[in-house]
Amino acid sequence: MGLIVKFCVGILASVLFSLPAQAADTAQNADVSLGALSTALKPQGAVRGEFEQTRTLKALKRPLVSRGNFVFSPEQGLIWAQSQPFENLLILSESRMLSRDSEGLWQQTEVEAKAGPATLMPMLVKAMMGGDVATLEQHFSLTLNVTDNRWQLSLTPKDSDIKALFAAIELEGNFVSEASPEGANTNASTDRLKLISPNGDASDIRFSKQQSGPLSEQERLAFSPQIESGQ
Repeated sequence: MGLIVKFCVGILASVLFSLPAQAADTAQNADVSLGALSTALKPQGAVRGEFEQTRTLKALKRPLVSRGNFVFSPEQGLIWAQSQPFENLLILSESRMLSRDSEGLWQQTEVEAKAGPATLMPMLVKAMMGGDVATLEQHFSLTLNVTDNRWQLSLTPKDSDIKALFAAIELEGNFVSEASPEGANTNASTDRLKLISPNGDASDIRFSKQQSGPLSEQERLAFSPQIESGQ
């Protein structure tokens, strides 16, 4: 399995646009549009937290469970640091993907400008984590469901490259009202991401202990690790 597919299965959460007809019908009664969700999801600085991923594979009788931490920065990209059951580090930016296995060995993949999964995936990961619903709509059919303060966004791929990796993607979270000097604001958090592959395998990721704010110096340095020659 290539690095791109490993990353997508391993992780996989700004602008207003016309609401697609399917999603408009679903969300009309809840008085929440995809544009409103996009605005509410847009992160205020970097977001960091913990994850628990459960992978259900047809070839295995028991699910595979892994845990770790993540840091997402709209400018820098995504750090996905698995700590259990073994250590594994993935760093994604718009120009490259880095991975470090449990033995400390690095692998680097440059993201070329030409179209394909290697180009699409960094963009889509950034869109999902950063609430860029407009970008997602270019590559997926979107269906939004809202119940009380709970939202669910279902993504069905349009592109053949993405269909080869995923049959569907689901994002879930909550709306949170917060007071500010300018008045009440409605923000949204993503606490679940589910990836379903064409063969029925699924990866269910739960996010917790999320915090937002500027990157620390340690986090900023982590996006550009010093890789020694020969590693």
